[in-house]
Amino acid sequence: MNLETGTSTTLLDFGAQEPSWSPDGNWIACTGPSSGLWLVRPDGTDAHRVGDHGLWPGIAWSPDSRWILGLESLTTFVDLTTGVMAYLPYIRSGPAWKR
Repeated sequence: MNLETGTSTTLLDFGAQEPSWSPDGNWIACTGPSSGLWLVRPDGTDAHRVGDHGLWPGIAWSPDSRWILGLESLTTFVDLTTGVMAYLPYIRSGPAWKR
């Protein structure tokens, strides 16, 4: 929503869940029912799916905005520059980054 004009823009129209801003402010990431992990620019441009499978709602950005940590059947790292998804060998709830 543009707070100055009061107009709103739909960024993704497939039932996106729990949108999360990147630390650098350049992206909004979200998950969706059976639709994977998505990135979109705050102005609604450059929407694209990342990786080859989905994540559950509740993702966490790395401080440098390069990675997303999320949950699926296992804790999953997603490299946003390549789309590569890598599993950690355990399940944790509420993924988070620590500096």
